[in-house]
This record gives sequence, structure tokens and C-alpha cells, in this order.
Amino acid sequence: MTLRMTTHEMIALTKPAETLLRIQLVPKAVMSLARTNQNIRVIAGTAWIAFDKQDFVLHPGQKINLSPGKYESLISPLGESMLIFEIETLN
Repeated sequence: MTLRMTTHEMIALTKPAETLLRIQLVPKAVMSLARTNQNIRVIAGTAWIAFDKQDFVLHPGQKINLSPGKYESLISPLGESMLIFEIETLN
């Protein structure tokens, strides 16, 4: 999995399990993520996710699958709350 951070504001990056990566983003931070077969699940906050020329808004407990694709996805918190989400890489 390749992560490319687009802001210096990301404050934490932890790996709680072998296939999960937990990320925290502060308000107004934007992260790009290379697309492999993976699920994004929101833990806290509200996420704006853009890929395949579509915008998605996810709330805590919701998840979305980012199927492999040529273009990266963008992920950012909506509003003034921190966003905490997990990336689960699927085989």
C-alpha cells in the first residue's frame, strides 16, 4: 500500500493489526491514497472521499470499498472535527 500525504497536518499514523492501518487527520487536512483493493471505514468524524469522479460522505461506522484504479482517491475531514478512519487492505 502506498500513502502519499498532501499535508503536514496529519498528526498520527498507527497500525493496530496486520491488515489495518488507522489514520487521524485534523480539520482541513487532505490525504491522497493510491487505490488498491481496500476498504475505508470511518471511526470518528465525517469523511469526504473522492474517487472515480464521485464524491462520498461517510459517517462513523460506515465504510466504502476503493477498488483498484488508475487515479488516487482523496480523503479529508468535513467540518471542524478530527477524522479517524481505518484502511483495510484486501487480498
